Amino acid sequence: MCAVFAVPLEIGAIRLGVLYLTRATTGPLPPDGLADAQGLAQLATVLLLEQEQDGPTALDGASKTPGWAHRTVVHQATGMVSAQLDIGLADALARLRARSFAQERSIYDVSLDVVERRYRFTDDDESRTV
Repeated sequence: MCAVFAVPLEIGAIRLGVLYLTRATTGPLPPDGLADAQGLAQLATVLLLEQEQDGPTALDGASKTPGWAHRTVVHQATGMVSAQLDIGLADALARLRARSFAQERSIYDVSLDVVERRYRFTDDDESRTV
């Protein structure tokens, strides 16, 4: 291994982790290599969020939403949960993920409920049907 590259796994301002890439030659990534690395990081972020979920993914030809459109809903819901609970974005995303897991639903579906105001998060960590 002669070179290591770290690309953030993120949605907006929320950083979930890092994708590490290695190669056998020294030097920086060329522009097309950097673009590929960023694309892989975006894909890894989506797959990470939908791990163990049956929701829409960019790899699924039968997605409920086209392409990467569901990221917008998750991002909007994260902001709404952040405002509802007066917490940071990373914690709000964690709450969405926890609710998704607890309800055995995709993070997209839970986020859509928040954005469409069918669920509201409260301080006691329970969502309420509105």
